[in-house]
Amino acid sequence: MMFTFHNDLLHKRIRSCVAYGALLGIIDYALFLADFAVSGRMLGEQALSGITVVNPLITFLTFINIIIPSGTLAAIAYAEGRGDTDDANRLFGQGLIICIVLGVAFSAIVYILGSSYYGHMHISGEVSDYASQYCLGLVFAPLFMFLNTFLYFIHIGEGFEGVCVASSIAKLIVTVILNIILCDIWGTLGIGIATTVGYLASLIVKSIPMFSRKFSLKFRVYVDIRRLMHLTLEGLILCADYICPFIFAIVMNKVVIYEMGEMGTVVFSIILNIETMCMSLYSCLANCVQSSIYRYKAEDNNVNIYRAIKFMLVFFIQLSVVLTVIIQLLSPFIPEFFGVREEATISASVLSIRLYTPFIIFLGIGTMLSRYYVYMGKRLYGFVFILYTTTVVPIIMQFILGEIYGSAGIWIGLGAGYLISMILNLIIIGVIRRRMDGNYNRFFIDVNALRRQLSYNLKATENDIRDCLKKLKTDIKDERLDSVRWGRIVFMAEENMMNILDHAHDTTYNIEISIIRPDDINKDISLIIRSDCILTDFVEDTTYEQSFRENIISRFMTSS
Repeated sequence: MMFTFHNDLLHKRIRSCVAYGALLGIIDYALFLADFAVSGRMLGEQALSGITVVNPLITFLTFINIIIPSGTLAAIAYAEGRGDTDDANRLFGQGLIICIVLGVAFSAIVYILGSSYYGHMHISGEVSDYASQYCLGLVFAPLFMFLNTFLYFIHIGEGFEGVCVASSIAKLIVTVILNIILCDIWGTLGIGIATTVGYLASLIVKSIPMFSRKFSLKFRVYVDIRRLMHLTLEGLILCADYICPFIFAIVMNKVVIYEMGEMGTVVFSIILNIETMCMSLYSCLANCVQSSIYRYKAEDNNVNIYRAIKFMLVFFIQLSVVLTVIIQLLSPFIPEFFGVREEATISASVLSIRLYTPFIIFLGIGTMLSRYYVYMGKRLYGFVFILYTTTVVPIIMQFILGEIYGSAGIWIGLGAGYLISMILNLIIIGVIRRRMDGNYNRFFIDVNALRRQLSYNLKATENDIRDCLKKLKTDIKDERLDSVRWGRIVFMAEENMMNILDHAHDTTYNIEISIIRPDDINKDISLIIRSDCILTDFVEDTTYEQSFRENIISRFMTSS
């Protein structure tokens, strides 16, 4: 049962995260695009091909450096949902230590193995040289990447989205300026160095809030190997949508080079850029609800989980439609932006874009659902779902349609794979639901528990509080609770809301009230109240004549 005011706390929080997440996704894609655009325009198509063949390494590093932060953020959200601040601080310290160790280790690996790998690929010596030089410039990038990503997840979970945007803007400015300057001096080596320095600039900006009083987490020296392995597994499953493009890029690089030659890598690099842009944007947006859903799940707050996932799916569909229209309109100009000059390559690139992009709406839905399944505890299926959605089915379809329709069939097959994956998902989810104990909907939410839960969202104003209390009294009576229990619930809700109103001063805050009732009416009922009010301990607050605790005691004594 819902009592919803416009611009409520949950939607306000999600919209704020989504706005920042969308901006971050666009900036991240612009950064990814910078290396391709600069190399293609300043050094030619051979250099663009060299950057393209290194892309699987970058994608792999991106996947690896997200594993620990993803699992750690999930654990911190659970700890904060339980009110265990000490455990949250220990997890923060452990994540920071492990990211430093892994960053140093992967920097060494890139230095030792990176340049020798490209000599074994079926590419020309010039392309191989460009790839090796670019890889050499990225030697120190893994260390800064790991720390950047960890702090990004922490800041998103703690509400510092603005800092993440500021750091990404700093990274974009530094990377683009140095790309142009250093590319002219050292070629693709300079592009790699510029990217590394950009990561460093971003890290410096992200480190600033850690010394602020508003930063709630504190560093603690702590490493628990067994727990770390559990968090790694959690993060591995959460980040499947990052490893799948890595697998996809490796397979398609070999297929396109074999079928179309080096010209095919130019066309594929453009399609890969579009997919990377979409995946980057979709993944950033999916991260926005991670901490909220984990906190709600820890509370068994199904009603707000349901609201969150419905809101995100509608938003993903709308966003995908807008992206499709924009990319289709810009398709004639995209190849030239990458420095492509041959008419045949330009025509092939434009055709591939127009055939592929109508299907990205299904890629967006698949990305959000795969993350959601993991958040809801269906980790294995979430991993399998994103794997066959972004990799297995598209690759199979491009082989089938490629044999029938030639090169055009390759790009249609890639997109059609997303659509077929959605159909498979509906079938598989239906089978899973039938095997589960209980009555669950397609979002794995217990329908019976959903009916027993109440949620109210309102502004911290006297009129809204009064209307909410009237609605609350009516709903609780409908639930057939005894008068003593429902009286306590109404009383506690009123006291908390009025205290939020007292602290609001000239600002209007949002309030979210959830009442979680178990299936047994005799068991404890949970009353959860949230607000975007400033952090205040109402229980210990003594700015009034009575503390909140004293006020409650006096009210109970007076009413008894």
